[in-house]
Amino acid sequence: MIFECLLIKIFKMNTEINIEVKNLIQHIYQSKNNIEVKNAKEKQVLIQLKKGDTMSFVNKKDMDVSIQKMAEKFQFHGFFLQADHLLKMYDRYMNKTPKQDHTNALNVVRFLLYMSESPTNKFLENPEDYLVAEEEKEGDDINWAEYLLEGIETYCPQQFEDTSDDSDQFESAEESDAELTNENVRPILESNTNIGIKMNFNLNHQELMSSIQHTWYNKEYYLEKPFSKRTEANTGLLWEEYLQEQTHGFIDIETSSFISEYKVIREIMWQMFGTHNSFLFRFKGDKLNIRSNVSISSMRGVCFEAFMQQFLDYIELMEFFRNFLDSFKEYEVCQTYLCYRSGIIRNVLNPIFENLMAIEETVRKQEETYTLLRLCEDLIPIFAPLKILREIHQKVIVSAQENLPLYCATSLLCNLHSNLKHSITKLEHDLKMTLYLESLFKYFFLMDSWLTRNDFVDINWEFVLVQYSSTQTVEYKTSPFLSARISYQVNEDIKEEYQNDGIIQIICKQVLQIAKNIRLLFLLRKFDFYCKSKETLYQELVRRFLEELCGFFNYKDEDVFQNLSQVEEMEPPKVLAFKYPVISSEMCKKPTEMDKLDNLVDINNSFLMEAFADFFYEPKSNIGEYNKNMTLFDRINKITAGIFPFRNCIEKIFLDILKERFSVSGLMVKGTLVEDHHLECIFELLRALFLFCDAGIFPFFQQFFEEMKFLPNTPWRYMKLSSVLKDMVIEKYPLICDKCDITLSSSREQSMDQIDICDNVNINIVMKWPLNIVINEEEINVYKSLFHFLIKLKWALHTLKGLSCKEIFNINMKKTNKLLANTAKKLEVFRFNLLGLLNFIQHYVMCFCLTKCLKNFELDFEKSKDLDSIIKSHCEFIEGMADMVQFLQEDKEECNMKTILHCVKIVQSMWHNQDLALNEEILNKSYKIFKKCNSNIRTKVNRIYHKLS
Repeated sequence: MIFECLLIKIFKMNTEINIEVKNLIQHIYQSKNNIEVKNAKEKQVLIQLKKGDTMSFVNKKDMDVSIQKMAEKFQFHGFFLQADHLLKMYDRYMNKTPKQDHTNALNVVRFLLYMSESPTNKFLENPEDYLVAEEEKEGDDINWAEYLLEGIETYCPQQFEDTSDDSDQFESAEESDAELTNENVRPILESNTNIGIKMNFNLNHQELMSSIQHTWYNKEYYLEKPFSKRTEANTGLLWEEYLQEQTHGFIDIETSSFISEYKVIREIMWQMFGTHNSFLFRFKGDKLNIRSNVSISSMRGVCFEAFMQQFLDYIELMEFFRNFLDSFKEYEVCQTYLCYRSGIIRNVLNPIFENLMAIEETVRKQEETYTLLRLCEDLIPIFAPLKILREIHQKVIVSAQENLPLYCATSLLCNLHSNLKHSITKLEHDLKMTLYLESLFKYFFLMDSWLTRNDFVDINWEFVLVQYSSTQTVEYKTSPFLSARISYQVNEDIKEEYQNDGIIQIICKQVLQIAKNIRLLFLLRKFDFYCKSKETLYQELVRRFLEELCGFFNYKDEDVFQNLSQVEEMEPPKVLAFKYPVISSEMCKKPTEMDKLDNLVDINNSFLMEAFADFFYEPKSNIGEYNKNMTLFDRINKITAGIFPFRNCIEKIFLDILKERFSVSGLMVKGTLVEDHHLECIFELLRALFLFCDAGIFPFFQQFFEEMKFLPNTPWRYMKLSSVLKDMVIEKYPLICDKCDITLSSSREQSMDQIDICDNVNINIVMKWPLNIVINEEEINVYKSLFHFLIKLKWALHTLKGLSCKEIFNINMKKTNKLLANTAKKLEVFRFNLLGLLNFIQHYVMCFCLTKCLKNFELDFEKSKDLDSIIKSHCEFIEGMADMVQFLQEDKEECNMKTILHCVKIVQSMWHNQDLALNEEILNKSYKIFKKCNSNIRTKVNRIYHKLS
């Protein structure tokens, strides 16, 4: 039942549609009585409706595009008035339609577009039905041109019949020119088909002559007749005729089509904007070629084809860069390539298009004689930059699909930079400078965002520096104590030859150093370092570079600096632009009358907006000034009078900008670490704990040596000693007790060997942020290595000094035998020599090495102006200490500290063990090894003294 009702409704709907279509056609053809035509049109419309899509959901944007395409089609075929009329009627129709009825209006427009069929053919068949009447202008303005021409008869040239089929009827060039002025020769169109074209010359002759193109563009064959009455103008035609006479028909010679120069020029201009098959050009595969059977009457076909080749070169040049620009839509490329692409468009292609459009407009108006030779002359200077650009382009651009973004960006910048030194002409040099500055935009934009807002964004990984921990991560929000020194580093994938480029080196060294300072200041919430500037880094670089050019070439005009910092808009401004803000801006100190709510205007009210249009909207003449700005290439080209000797000019400017803007950031980092976090006191504490520089803490180590024999059995003593050490640090360094955590521990289970205890005892110190940025774990490990060496040296001295001569063998030496007395004297001599060597080593380490390295460290720390120099000065201090005592820690037996410590243990054991001391072999062997070590160590130390003194 429901299905039957639905069928009935559909039937009724179809019947109503048929009736409405019939009424519409009756209304359109009300002035004609031809019933057959009305029935045919009605049948055609109903068939189209049945086949078409009856559900239509369109929007304003899509319909605007469709109407624009239809208008372009009209313009393409030469119907400019109809195209303008179509756009005007569409805008009027949509503007008068209320917003709630826009959907219905768009459907009506779509219906009309759908029903239109070959509209340009209708213009040709019945031109009198499609005339566009000029609209009467509002107002009482007098058209003085029409007023003054009233009563004057319009001049109409004499018409004649076309009877010139044979070349015998041509007049020679010697005939009087008066006949040429009295006769008006007009073309007769011949088609290769037998279907005639209906043309009403009486009504539309003047319009056709003003816009010459009509049916010729869509036909495969075109011939102009009659021949010109001037012989020299019939070169091509006469040559064709001569060939036909000489061959007598035995050779099939292809006949050429002769067209006017006007049409050739128009086709050349159209090909510049996009290659396509046309009457003069055609594709063979993917390559555009010139048709061999087309010429103009004043030139033979072979000569014409050779002459057209230079225009084809320009067309191929435009197509080459058009394909390059379109390739960016197919796959993602690095942002540096996009800047290079934007520079090409803005500085080279856009001026070329503007010049081409100006030439095309001149040709279209036909107000002056414009020939192919003049076109050739005009295009030479226009395409000169583009020819040079292609040569540069092929040297600096690599495939973005086959290479990483980093390689693409660095190769482009470095190749452009290096090629600046190899320019031959001024135009080439200016173009290279322009493209290099344009290509630097991405790097400088990233650095500006990074250094001013601590925002490092490199999506494509094309920058020479890499960020390993972003400030935008969750970790930063939860823990702001991330180490700034490991956040950024130089990308390892940079090609070695590109690392020597001046700008790349500055970024990898100075910019990286500044970024570390700024990142730390941001984390420390210190924001007073940045001096706000109206210009970005890139804008200041370009401005200073232009100033450098002006100074070198003595250019004094200021026109090249006008609107230099203005950001160019990617899209033209809208026609309707507000003249005054509705709400007062921050610049207004007092509220305006428009701030009152009762004076506000509802912009949705079309009547009020129309009434107050003069107050709200800028006139159209004031809009579009963005096009008047000079391009960077224009500015450079205007300044330079020759080739500019580069001499690292951009590098110097870049370094000066960095120094002026960001040098204070390093000093702020140093001041914050020293004043707020007591960095110098931390250095003193490290030297006191690990290098025994503070005599106030040494009693702790004496206590440690005394308790060494108890440590293996009572590990809890480490806790006691650790507590004692903390108390001493708090008492000695109260300002930094909360900046670090200090504990004393052993790295493994203790043995009874005291040297082993010294090797495994550790002073663990954990620096809190931000001190851990300057003093990291690697440097603490170097401190521990030196500490293990020095504590064993201190233990050996403490042990030998504790051996009293009165307590040797624990007996009274006056009552002993001679052998035992001699052995005791040998031990005393051995002990004395060991003390001498150990004191010599201690003097070398503590008085020479430490003093020298500490002096250099204090000088470097005083000169340091940023985070990197602070870290470097401390690293050089601790590494210098480690290098100077490295030879004492080597495994060579002849000069090893372990050998000396072994001798100390033997002396200690023999001192209290009479039986062991009487073993002369052990004593003599140990003393012999000691003598060798003593000689070697003193020799090496003396060499170091002599070398560094």
